[in-house]
Amino acid sequence: MNQFHKLLRRSSTERYLLVQAAFLLSTIRIAVWLLPLHTLRRLLMRISRPVVRETVDDDYIARVVWAVSAMSRRIPRATCLPQALAAQVLLGRSGYPTQLRIGLVTSEGGQLEGHAWLEHRGRILIQDFEVERFTPFVALHGE
Repeated sequence: MNQFHKLLRRSSTERYLLVQAAFLLSTIRIAVWLLPLHTLRRLLMRISRPVVRETVDDDYIARVVWAVSAMSRRIPRATCLPQALAAQVLLGRSGYPTQLRIGLVTSEGGQLEGHAWLEHRGRILIQDFEVERFTPFVALHGE
């Protein structure tokens, strides 16, 4: 009940973002299992309907990042890729072009590790933890 009361104390904009983030993270989480990435991205770009803004509302971008991060802690296995894709859709709908970056690194044990993060105008928004370890091999634009 405490979580519900915290949700009710949020602004209507924040509640709406949380609901959108939860829906997108859950849907993308399942779709990552079922669809090739290029198919999933094509579907997500269709629902994004991006129209590029001239001005940047850093508060709105921060609220989107907060909502996706908050919901990712409550949705099992909403890892870096679903988080970056969900934020890309939410920001794209509001006219903020982003780049989804996917990078690789070989761990000390010789295993290949992948990581995804989201950037807006060169600034890392989602999953900035130790991205310098990863060599980006693809950048997918959300425009």
